[in-house]
Amino acid sequence: MNFEQVLGELEQIAAKLEQGDLTLEEAMSLYVRGVEALARCQAVLAEAEQKVELLIKDTRKPFALATLP
Repeated sequence: MNFEQVLGELEQIAAKLEQGDLTLEEAMSLYVRGVEALARCQAVLAEAEQKVELLIKDTRKPFALATLP
């Protein structure tokens, strides 16, 4: 699943939990799935943040013009 799909799953889980009509077992099962989905989202976001930081560092390097022959 990609980030958007996992985030959508997390939103669905939260909505079901907020309804409050689940048994304790169902709620706990959904909660565990939600925690797992949250961890996947956080991992993807952390990776994206690292990539952005690398790109920013690359753009901060001094730009040297190549000498023309």
